[in-house]
Amino acid sequence: MIPRRLPQHRSRFPPTHTAVANLNAEGISQGVHLVGDMMFDAAIAAAKRARERSNILDAQGLTQGGYAVATVHRAENTDDPERLNRVLAWLEAAARQRRVVMPVHPRTRKLLEARRWAPTGVKLLPPIGYLDMAMLLANAVEVFTDSGGLQKEAYFHRVPCVTLRDETEWVETVKAGWNRLWTQPARDVVRHDIAEYGAGDAADRIVSLLKSPMTEGSF
Repeated sequence: MIPRRLPQHRSRFPPTHTAVANLNAEGISQGVHLVGDMMFDAAIAAAKRARERSNILDAQGLTQGGYAVATVHRAENTDDPERLNRVLAWLEAAARQRRVVMPVHPRTRKLLEARRWAPTGVKLLPPIGYLDMAMLLANAVEVFTDSGGLQKEAYFHRVPCVTLRDETEWVETVKAGWNRLWTQPARDVVRHDIAEYGAGDAADRIVSLLKSPMTEGSF
């Protein structure tokens, strides 16, 4: 039996106005639906499960709002010794203001061990699972990271973030006051909600659109 060829789906479901503008710049304007961010859906679900299952705060002697959480794993930071030293020095300076907890990527740990870095005020943890990370993040006072996803997840939990990179793809988090680059000075900001990320219902909206009758330009 020859399998029936299904129609190719040509709808796009960008999470932000910036993503819509990027599609338009590529000449893609039909079948574009701004639906919100599915990462927000996932963060809400993970936070609920983390509260039920994770005991990482008790295990590490942490209290809500009593620490910052850091991650460093991106090649642009770890593969450049001079830059890595700058990042580590920045974290040590931050740890003089508050306790910093840092789950360490295996590649990063090898580099830290080679440098014999014993950071004052930075508690190094082995790699942890997603629910434990969600619990750490949701209860932190601040996030320091070079991760793309963690920047947005910090906002979902309404935790300010400092991005340890020279740029960020999530420009809306910077505009809303929840994120800044580490090369920028700290300053007082008025933080705003990012309405275009939606209300945690992006997946439902996508399913609804997929179930709707096919229209010209959508499929």
